[in-house]
Amino acid sequence: KLNIFQQFHQSSNMLQWSVALLVLFVGASECSRCDLCDNVVLYSTGGLSDEWPIFLHTWVYDRTFNGYPEYRCDECFGSRKKLIWMDNRWSIVDCTPDQSDACQGVHEIVQSPEVAQGTCVWDVKGSWKYCTGDLVNNGCTHYEIDKTVFFECL
Repeated sequence: KLNIFQQFHQSSNMLQWSVALLVLFVGASECSRCDLCDNVVLYSTGGLSDEWPIFLHTWVYDRTFNGYPEYRCDECFGSRKKLIWMDNRWSIVDCTPDQSDACQGVHEIVQSPEVAQGTCVWDVKGSWKYCTGDLVNNGCTHYEIDKTVFFECL
């Protein structure tokens, strides 16, 4: 027979293991949840739709980058831009950081607001920025805000 202290100690260990497993499972499932969507559509009724209407199409899963899905737009009239997770936000870029030599840098053309790690692109709320300036080695010289931008998982 176990005394009251031994029973508490055993139940406490079970609780700690249960909490640890739950945290591990939830943490691991966040990024994999984003992998469940093979296609996303970009929408805007604001300035982005005037400046970059070429992006308002379906983006398809291409590969995994930084543990998140990387999308490409086959309907964007030959544009080879990518939608990636980078620096705590989702961005449409010309080159990923691992291929930046081909573009003489990584140019973020569209940026989501900063969001928590594990946030899927279709769950992003808030103001997105889009490039209205010149693309230079370290990015874009000027951005405008569009509060109507959102992605939908298909």
